[in-house]
Amino acid sequence: MHSDHSPSILKQCIAILRSCATSIHKLKQIHAFSIKHGVPLYNPDMGKHMLFTLISLSAPMSYAHKIFNQLHNPNIFTWNTMIRGYAESENPKPAMEVHRNMRLFAIEPDTHTYPFLLKAIAKLISVKEGEEVHSIATKNGFGSLVFVQNGLVHMYAVCGRAESAHKLFEEMSERNLVTWNSLINGFALNGRPNETLTLYRAMIDEQVEPDGFTLGQNPKTFAATEKPSMACNGTGCQSGCYKDGTGEEEKLLTEKNLTCHDSGDGNHSRNQTTCLKCKANEATIFTGGEGGSRFCADCFRGNLYGKFKLAVTSHAMITPTDKVLVAFSGGPSSRVALQFVSEMQLKSQKIFDATAIRDRSLPVFGVGVAFIDESEIHPTTSTDFNKSIQDIKQIVSNLPLPKKELHLVPIRSIYSTKTSDGSETLKNLINTVNDATGKEDLLSHLRMLSLQKIAIENGYTKLVLGSCTSRIACHVLTATVKGQGYSLAADIQYADARWEVPVVLPLRDCLIQELNILCNLDSLKIVEVFNDSCAGINGLVSSFVKLLQEENPSRECTIVRTAGKLTPFPFNKIPDTNTNDVDLASQRRHKKFNLKPIESLPPESFCPICNSPMSDSQSPGSFSNSQTTPQLFGAACCSSCQYQILPEEVSSMEEFYSLLPESIISRAKNRNQKWIRERIQDCLILDGEDEV
Repeated sequence: MHSDHSPSILKQCIAILRSCATSIHKLKQIHAFSIKHGVPLYNPDMGKHMLFTLISLSAPMSYAHKIFNQLHNPNIFTWNTMIRGYAESENPKPAMEVHRNMRLFAIEPDTHTYPFLLKAIAKLISVKEGEEVHSIATKNGFGSLVFVQNGLVHMYAVCGRAESAHKLFEEMSERNLVTWNSLINGFALNGRPNETLTLYRAMIDEQVEPDGFTLGQNPKTFAATEKPSMACNGTGCQSGCYKDGTGEEEKLLTEKNLTCHDSGDGNHSRNQTTCLKCKANEATIFTGGEGGSRFCADCFRGNLYGKFKLAVTSHAMITPTDKVLVAFSGGPSSRVALQFVSEMQLKSQKIFDATAIRDRSLPVFGVGVAFIDESEIHPTTSTDFNKSIQDIKQIVSNLPLPKKELHLVPIRSIYSTKTSDGSETLKNLINTVNDATGKEDLLSHLRMLSLQKIAIENGYTKLVLGSCTSRIACHVLTATVKGQGYSLAADIQYADARWEVPVVLPLRDCLIQELNILCNLDSLKIVEVFNDSCAGINGLVSSFVKLLQEENPSRECTIVRTAGKLTPFPFNKIPDTNTNDVDLASQRRHKKFNLKPIESLPPESFCPICNSPMSDSQSPGSFSNSQTTPQLFGAACCSSCQYQILPEEVSSMEEFYSLLPESIISRAKNRNQKWIRERIQDCLILDGEDEV
């Protein structure tokens, strides 16, 4: 490695970075190339461009943070890039810490600092920090800039301070479409349709052309709105439609709707800022999605836990005799799932302890936690990894009693314990897949196999995943793009019993925004262990859904609700047990989804790799004697796995097959035997029949 570098090499590295860094994988290659040629990351020019490209690709912020820490005297552009990255991530809270550190180092902000920072605050629904930043921006002379003012209007509106947002809006000397959209969106989110409609009409009056984002905030409110030339304009009309002419009606409506908080006893203002649930405390949290509501902190927490509890009880996810394994990745979804399951267990334990011994007919369900170590696939420094493991252990140890068992298992454990080179075998298996999407999908399937292996070996009866509405919405679109429409219904239900240990999704009705708010509200620690970035189809869809959600907070719910109309498979229910509660829940679910009993439906065929159900058209045709075992295996896979994961060349396919875990091979063999048996069913002699 060279100890120094020439300006030409630096320019070459930056040029390659600008033109070729189209994915995280390519970015890492360019990173290695720059180091090999003596261009260290602490070089301000190289580090600046590397960091900017990372954020633009929506790379994990842990990777960006490591690069940022290596920079010598980063400039304001680099600080802003870090704030922007956290603001656009699923965990925007560190953006505040970056801003505080920037001030400690006496770095002067610029016009881009505060819009990014306010975006992060809006995601956190933290009005106190927003007011603090508003004060700092004003003192630094940025309070009158339209970009900063737009960010402040958006922040106050999302945080439930619609009046503050409107006051700032009225004081602005310059307004653009973003300004109007921010304020209209704020009143729509706060459940104030009259003000929303009034602002929309005022926007039209000022000849500001609305866009799709404007109309998407509250389509029901805007549906009845006509352009001035098409209004009825009748004196006796009571519909509230637009009145042309003097404009007195519009003026009166505006004064009534937007300034009523200053008149009388202020009842209207209090009604619009009080919690919708308790109707007593001031609302500090405003949720998006369908039926976006305003809550105080306690009611928000209770409402989110209520969604979780309703899903668990309605679908018989957890019963007193269960032993539940919670899959923990360190992110906000799995963190909330772990917290809620622990609280549910604690409540059950208290009821059990308070019950007389002679009346204790049912035990308290057990809880375990599983973390899959993927360091073989996502390399990280030993220091960072050990710190993350210690954080995970501390999280589990701090959970309410009873004590939870923590399973820290490497993903290579899917191979037999007799195999000493499980790590190398796993790496070679992943490397045989050329497609970036295929690599991610295969790793996801192996992760599920690891969780199933832990559950089976330790006697767990249910596997809890933290999949929320946001993640399911992404899966709906990616599955559609990959041609997995037939099996889509199987993956988005509350329960999935196609696995040996049934999988349940108690957070299916919760948005990632809500989970982030709860983690921030209750100081639930989140751990970023691996740089698990998405590339290919998965990354594109994830970015697309994020943009849709920013345009309209109900988009993710709409996607999941639409996909929910698909008929579930018979295995999308928890198998019946002798527990009365489970029987009642199963009956309710059968009635809701009109499910037929499993015995009355034909058995499903499953892909040996992803375990997705396969239609008859995907079933393998007749096999010739010349076909090899790898060819038979490939024919047994679903079309998506054949296209995304399986190698095309025969030699590569043979290598791929030789590296597969035994559990996948066994699944394929059982499938072929089942297919043959179905074809010769009519020729089999049944019990009680005489041989002819």
